[in-house]
Amino acid sequence: MIIERRESWGIIRYDTYKHRFEFSYKDNSDVTHYIREPLVLNLDLTMKCNMACRHCVVKDFKNTGDLDVSPELIEYINNSPFMVIVITGGEPLLAECENKLLTLIKKIKNKGLIIDTNGTIIPSNALIHQIVKNDVLIRVSLDAVRPQDETYFRQMKTYRSKGGNTKYLSYYKKLETIKYLKEKGANVSIQSVIHKKNIYSIEKNPKDMINFLRSMGINKWYIQRFIPSYKMADKRYDISTSKYEDIIKMLDIRCKEAGIECIAKKDKRHNSVFLLVGEGLLYTQSEKPREKIKIGHYRDHIDYFGIVSLPDHQDRYYV
Repeated sequence: MIIERRESWGIIRYDTYKHRFEFSYKDNSDVTHYIREPLVLNLDLTMKCNMACRHCVVKDFKNTGDLDVSPELIEYINNSPFMVIVITGGEPLLAECENKLLTLIKKIKNKGLIIDTNGTIIPSNALIHQIVKNDVLIRVSLDAVRPQDETYFRQMKTYRSKGGNTKYLSYYKKLETIKYLKEKGANVSIQSVIHKKNIYSIEKNPKDMINFLRSMGINKWYIQRFIPSYKMADKRYDISTSKYEDIIKMLDIRCKEAGIECIAKKDKRHNSVFLLVGEGLLYTQSEKPREKIKIGHYRDHIDYFGIVSLPDHQDRYYV
């Protein structure tokens, strides 16, 4: 299905099957193309997770409960300006979240649906059936094809227990999950965060990741810059904006040559989408990286961009 929204400068379209934005511009293509309302909403279904990723932003919402998937919430989503709904967490594929996840997939209409997962949990057959039926994109977090790079930040909670060689458990579990989802007909992509611990895998030897994607039958690779939780405000692992821009330009060229679509978040705070958590509260990013601002309850009349300054709006929401 193609959904669209009209702007003064043209039309925004989203293909809910291919999960791709397209833009049609009017003749005056030199105008500044900024959007009146936001495009993407993150639904933080749960703060619980079977992993202990060092940089996870869930740490910033430590005392927040799970999201209440009510008829009112579904109505809000369906009537909202958002064109894409990303169901995230914590880990939304936890067994205890399945009924809520099934409700969201079945009841949300005329939106692109994406599930962000750490890739270590294989969904039930009932859930996979709905995922395939409703053209939901499964976006697996995988930062590198070298286990030592991938598992530095992303670790199973069992890694902290005594006994057993579980250091690379999460990496090999992801490979198993990706293969299984593909066999079941699910649309799977990879999402990677670029930081100094995986820079070799991403910048110095990109062919390894590209060959991995091709071998798995994956043709879409999402990239974002490393901006961790406030709880891990450690700049030792960060890369500069200019460095990040150079890398994504290179990856775009290399991926096109391999027939892979490389989608990079280009803003300075990669989590520039709106985030809906626990009690139905909406958050957005401030001008400062890592800082989140509460903008109200979803039942309120929300001025989505009123909370940020004009320069910040221009930096984050131009298309």
